[in-house]
Amino acid sequence: IWTILEIEATTDTEEIRQAYRKKLQTVNPEDDQEAFMELRSAYEAAMKAAEQSAEVDESEEASVDPQSDSVIMQELDDLYQDYARRIQAEEWHRLFETDPYQALETEETVLDECLRYIAGHYNMPREVFREIIKHFDLIGRKQELSERYPENLLDYLIYCANTPDAIDYQLFEGNLSQVDTYIRTYHRMVQHFNREETEEAEKCLDELNAMNIRHPYLDMMKLKLQVKKLSETEKTEEILLLYQNAEEILKHYPEDFQMQLETAELAMYASEYERAVRLLQAVLKQEPGYYPAMEMLGEARFAQ
Repeated sequence: IWTILEIEATTDTEEIRQAYRKKLQTVNPEDDQEAFMELRSAYEAAMKAAEQSAEVDESEEASVDPQSDSVIMQELDDLYQDYARRIQAEEWHRLFETDPYQALETEETVLDECLRYIAGHYNMPREVFREIIKHFDLIGRKQELSERYPENLLDYLIYCANTPDAIDYQLFEGNLSQVDTYIRTYHRMVQHFNREETEEAEKCLDELNAMNIRHPYLDMMKLKLQVKKLSETEKTEEILLLYQNAEEILKHYPEDFQMQLETAELAMYASEYERAVRLLQAVLKQEPGYYPAMEMLGEARFAQ
């Protein structure tokens, strides 16, 4: 992880954030999503190591550096650390309606501090990113702002606002003081799974199971990992049962596009191609042009 971040191993979270922001200038998520996710994974792993070293167990994303403890930074941190408020776009809109965010004389200072904070605190739904972009007019001012801020940071914020959330932030249950560690670990597990690194994915699964947090997406990932572990002789006998389990989970979240997508993938494993097509069409109705669904839909139609 330190090679990717291009720094020596450290427990200084601010140094890690600075290295991450610097590397963001060289990685465009739209052009090379895999490289971007690798950088993000390295950042998250470094932050986790720093937190464990410092024995931080009350919050998984470090609070603002006391040396940077301006009123703006503190307000941002207060909002972000309150998970229930963090994931509500209305809360960010309410913050942006306060005087410092409305006054012309503080506009540039507020923008600077907000972008610096969000560069290291980004576990939020796209509706929040849309609120941020709308308030600061990041799309309309992108060319101007690119002269002052890393263009890839601006690209990343716009990307987050226009890309479906990889996890539904509303569905967490349990001890949410660990939610950021959970999200980072979940993303690492998915990346390992997509790279066929089953053993590493299972290690992440063990970490997630040890936390006092539940999210239904993990139930789907458990089924997919079980499929990967099946031998060729077992697949015929067991895959249909795993797919049926996925359908049972989906009944509780019938409109969740990510659950539909995961169930479609398990339907593909079970050779239930007609059902996979219907599910993927439902995904694309919610998220038109979503590439993973379009790609799987092509495979399902070809298999039919």
